[in-house]
Amino acid sequence: MTCVPVFRTLVPAAAFAIAAALSATSVSAETVDTIDKSFKVAAGGTLSVDVDAGSIEVNAAPGDTVKVQVVRKFRASSKEKEQELLAKHTVKIEQSGNDVSIYSRGESVTRSFWSWFGGGTGREVRYIVTVPASYNADLKTSGGPIAADGLRGRVEANTSGGPLAFANIAGPISGGTSGGPIALEKCDGDVDLHTSGGPVSAENCSGTFKLSSSGGGIGVEDHRGTLKLHTSGGGIDVDNIDGSVDASTSGGPVAASFRGQPTGDCRLHTSGGGVSLEIPRNARFTLDAHTSGGGVSCDMSGGTNIEKSRGNLRATYNGGGPRIELSSSGGGIDIEATGGVEG
Repeated sequence: MTCVPVFRTLVPAAAFAIAAALSATSVSAETVDTIDKSFKVAAGGTLSVDVDAGSIEVNAAPGDTVKVQVVRKFRASSKEKEQELLAKHTVKIEQSGNDVSIYSRGESVTRSFWSWFGGGTGREVRYIVTVPASYNADLKTSGGPIAADGLRGRVEANTSGGPLAFANIAGPISGGTSGGPIALEKCDGDVDLHTSGGPVSAENCSGTFKLSSSGGGIGVEDHRGTLKLHTSGGGIDVDNIDGSVDASTSGGPVAASFRGQPTGDCRLHTSGGGVSLEIPRNARFTLDAHTSGGGVSCDMSGGTNIEKSRGNLRATYNGGGPRIELSSSGGGIDIEATGGVEG
């Protein structure tokens, strides 16, 4: 089984062609303003960002300094209008002990693709922050992506209109987005993230992860720990897990493959597709598989206490262990034995 990263998408070549053609047209000038500030802090502090629009990027670096850069770009029908928008855009950057806060609000502008090619007004703001490695972050934007990399601490991130991306985080992560995908890579800790409008992916992570989506699939690869996954609008693909998984979807297939012995009870459920499980042939578990939309296929050998009928299979394998429940209302169930438990 191969887990397809659901976060990676391709932008159609046509979009680049349109942008290139439009860039050749006459557009207004652009007003660019940059704010740079630095603060000496100790480990364990918190970065708080609360902005009404713009992207947030936080990276960890050696040392005891928080460095903040705010890049603001305004485009309007005239230079005077751009300067007016800049003057009305408030940015407050303050230090309190070992904590640093960024607060920003501005006048509402028409933000659209066409704004950057002579129509209406446009505003683009980037908040780029470097913090010590052992630092916490509380990040909030009403319109833009959030990314964090390298922190050893608590991270909370919320956006109303963009993707969330986390890499190399050692600590709890929580938050959500109302309009974009979520991606995690090499993160370790307790994670609780939700999106209302996109897919979710996690790769090479460990810990207890709770991931949910109301409008996209979920893909997890090479995970060590506990997974609780739910989506209302796509499939779920879990590849190469050491631990346990509870995965359910209302709109697609569910697939999971175990690298080692399941460490706890597991559940794979779908109301709109099939269920497939790959598990080492010498793993110890108790199986309860049932479907009302197809049959159950299993190539595991050596089962005991077998109860089998069309659409149902209950059995104990290798003396029993955690309970694995597989259920579907709209497809078949397939159980495949793989090589022995690693280690």
